[in-house]
Amino acid sequence: MKIKQPKPKSKKAIFVFQATDSHIKVLKCLLLAGSRRQIAAIEVEPLPRDIEDAGLSRELSGIFKRMQYNGEPVIVSLPRNQVTSRYLKVPATNPIEVEQMVTLQTVRFLPYPANELTSGFQIIGTDSQGYSEVNLVIAHKNAVERYIKIFKEIKVSLSLAVLSSVGLSQIYYYLEPKDTGPAMLIDIDGNQAEVAIVEGQRLFFSRSFKVNSAQPDWTVALIDEIAKTNDLYLKEVAKPLPGKALILGVKKGRFQELADNLRVKLKLEAEEFLYTEKIDFLEGSERVLGSSGVSLATLIGLSLAPVADSLNILPTQIKQAARLKFKHRERLQIYLSFIVIAAVFIFGMSRSLENKTQYLKKLKLQLNKVSKEARPLEEIEKRFQVIERYSKSEASCLDVLYELYNNIPADISLVSFAYEDNGAITIHGQAPALASVFNFVGRLEKAPAFRRYNIKVRYATKKATITGEVIDFEIVC
Repeated sequence: MKIKQPKPKSKKAIFVFQATDSHIKVLKCLLLAGSRRQIAAIEVEPLPRDIEDAGLSRELSGIFKRMQYNGEPVIVSLPRNQVTSRYLKVPATNPIEVEQMVTLQTVRFLPYPANELTSGFQIIGTDSQGYSEVNLVIAHKNAVERYIKIFKEIKVSLSLAVLSSVGLSQIYYYLEPKDTGPAMLIDIDGNQAEVAIVEGQRLFFSRSFKVNSAQPDWTVALIDEIAKTNDLYLKEVAKPLPGKALILGVKKGRFQELADNLRVKLKLEAEEFLYTEKIDFLEGSERVLGSSGVSLATLIGLSLAPVADSLNILPTQIKQAARLKFKHRERLQIYLSFIVIAAVFIFGMSRSLENKTQYLKKLKLQLNKVSKEARPLEEIEKRFQVIERYSKSEASCLDVLYELYNNIPADISLVSFAYEDNGAITIHGQAPALASVFNFVGRLEKAPAFRRYNIKVRYATKKATITGEVIDFEIVC
């Protein structure tokens, strides 16, 4: 459905995109003063089943042109049925160590090698024993890289790829920030339903399944699936079930029957949650809501608040490239501002010979201010260049052995050490626990001789020995 877009004044904005089995959805949100957000434009188009990637690129090119895209950040919302999400506990609380551990866990949940998977995570709690509760999100790299290629064709760079359930959590807490108790959020999007269980601003669990609202008894089948969701939540997360359920919608009464049945059959305090009433829409942009039978709740939620970087499931190299691009864009805007200021002064000088001297003085003052502000930055840049040259200098084998000797924990046994002609290092050892391995890696990362290396745990597996079980590991640099 196409809507003629109004032409707002140039402001900072973000775009959110989602492709489900049946529709393409794109939303534009303006970033206003303070933390205010305003939904400026929404487009929803049917997605042909046999459409190829080239056709999808052409369709998106027209949508982004109509929505006046100008290089702003773009977030991809990955539908829950296209992504795997798991709750788990790991023996670490440091975010870097947690990330390393959960990355090793991805192969447990999908039958692919680790290098074919990409993941994101959110730490949702810690305990006194040093364990972290983590919501792990995993996708196959091909699924994510497909969108990267599609958008590259229309010269759009992605900044985030996020699980759709995160959007449901964000829209709820944007509207109900003081609610700290557990709640079940239900979002019905065409022929798919998504259920998210949240508590205290955190997403603990989510699941999706098919629905057919055209069937007379469709709510019965939906309630059966919600009951299964409760069982899976108890088995995986092992926390008390939420006592209330909120059905996200835009029209009062649309899901009243479902709410009544949930109260009777599952004893839930169920009600409709009309999320559009407290959200700021640019005039006309809200007309598409509810008119096409699809839900936009997750797109709106992802646009209303920043998403934690750890939840981004874009491949690592793409994340880094996106950060550098937007930093470069911000610097370019600063430089252009200086040029505009200088141009204004020069133009004024050319209009009157009598005022040339005065304008020249003003221009010099402005340039002197810029120079004074830029000089410390130049010094910092020179220092960074020196540090970078130093960090790239090769360390000798003796340096490496010295740092290895100084940093190996007392409870780790070194089995073998290999130093190749090209500088590659392989460390094989045994440790009593996985935490010791990551402690060792953390020490090596801080050691000067290992500064230029990308240190990774190739494997860490349990192994039975005469003295008991140990963690047999290999680290490559």
